[in-house]
Amino acid sequence: MAEITKITSSMIPKENLNSSRPITEQAVYLHQPNKVNKTLQDRDVRDREAGGQALRETLGRTAVAPLLRGTNDVIQQIQKAVAVLQMGIATSDIVTTDPMRELLSSLFVPPQRLLELLLQQSQTNILFRGEAFDVLRDILGRFPDNSAVRDAVINLLKVFEYNVNLDYSVKAILYQCENLLDYMFSGDRAQFGDYLEKLADMLMPDHNPTSSALASAGLMDKDGNVLLPNPETPDLHPVTGKPLTEEELALLEQVRRNPGLSAYSGSRLGIEPAEAAKVLKNNLLPLLGEVVVKYHQSESIRDLVMVVVHNIVRVDKGTPQALEEAVSRLIDTLSRVANLGENFSANLHESLVRDANRAKLAENQVFGTLADVVSKTIHNPDSSPVALRQAENLLLSLLQNQSSMMNVLHFILPMETPNGRVYSEMYVDPDSNERPKGGGEEGKSRKIFLSVESESIGSMEMQFLESNHRVEFSLWCAEGLVEPLRRIKRSLADLMQAHGYTLTGFEVSELVNQHSIVQVFPKLLDRKVGIDVRI
Repeated sequence: MAEITKITSSMIPKENLNSSRPITEQAVYLHQPNKVNKTLQDRDVRDREAGGQALRETLGRTAVAPLLRGTNDVIQQIQKAVAVLQMGIATSDIVTTDPMRELLSSLFVPPQRLLELLLQQSQTNILFRGEAFDVLRDILGRFPDNSAVRDAVINLLKVFEYNVNLDYSVKAILYQCENLLDYMFSGDRAQFGDYLEKLADMLMPDHNPTSSALASAGLMDKDGNVLLPNPETPDLHPVTGKPLTEEELALLEQVRRNPGLSAYSGSRLGIEPAEAAKVLKNNLLPLLGEVVVKYHQSESIRDLVMVVVHNIVRVDKGTPQALEEAVSRLIDTLSRVANLGENFSANLHESLVRDANRAKLAENQVFGTLADVVSKTIHNPDSSPVALRQAENLLLSLLQNQSSMMNVLHFILPMETPNGRVYSEMYVDPDSNERPKGGGEEGKSRKIFLSVESESIGSMEMQFLESNHRVEFSLWCAEGLVEPLRRIKRSLADLMQAHGYTLTGFEVSELVNQHSIVQVFPKLLDRKVGIDVRI
């Protein structure tokens, strides 16, 4: 069987090796270097340098693009998406409007749940938190120049992340395998779809039937579109004309009621991780190899298969056994340079398992709901072009928030208040290099920036800069609110003092232009971000 992870084609085509064409004059220079035309050589070097510079500039603009957007970009996209969808609900009698209406309502929480929402998002935004990671940071600090220790710690962090997100890796495998169906011939599509349904039943027994089941039932075309029965003959198969089975009718009803149904959302791995890794490596991987060989001319299939292979590796390296082995590797490395306590290994492993379980159970209500809104909109055949475009814009904003350049905490806080809905984004830099007035030079400084869009008072931005319990506060708002808000200085100072903080600076200004992320956190541009391309 062909190994899909290796390049098997010749580096030089045979026809070039056996060519009878005469060698050109330029080719002679390969054998007589002293005859190389320096002008041509210099031009080639300049062209390469110009191309490299253009590539670097393009990559640079792409990398910093998330930092140049407004601090209220996501909430503006949410506002627009909610408005478009609510308009569609108000003018539609489709049965899918009720689930969407409920979904949009669940996005907004009352103010008294604000702290709960912050804690939820904090737990899902910070993966490496807890006693075990404090120990690992201490280890790196003690052996900053020991490459073996550093590599062992990095390996442990990778395996921990694989372990926490093991369920998501399995879901990604099933999703991407379903996407393969779009590029297969009808016979293969039905056969592979049936196999995927059985694989999903094994790995995630509580999953919902999706495109794999639809494809195997012949209810999906080659472009991935669901085929619905003719309204005049709702009980007949749209392709074969035969009566629909009870299973097919139930599947179509599920699609009608919830067109954006996520196949595996909420599903959990139904077998032991080690057993799942074994099934994926020994069963799915060889089958994917056959698919790649049969459809060797399809780059789309090859790309999808490589994504699946990557996630199979993540599952294999994310098992509890792999986590234990990673701890053992670190302990073995450390034992060569330090004396470890008798229970150090057991305590570290126990703490990591506890932290992994905490991270697996952490839920992010806002991002989960937004993901469902985007999914249901994109998969609903009745969605308007405007709704589809806005869902895509929202998805892009959410993805840009995961940029490697964005090493600040980011929270989205939509609330339902007596005065209307309030959309807000909060950014937190727990280790800012800026200092508030009178903050001193010792200790860390923290910067919090809050961007608010309110249905009752419009746009507003707030910034807190804190160090040594001294706070500098800045606020930007509509012109008509500047003077009234300046009068809250005393109340704000008293409130801070009651919690052990001193207000050392207070400023209220008119909000003329929204701040960009890089304006608020300029040090983000100083980060050197690269890609590890080692194999």
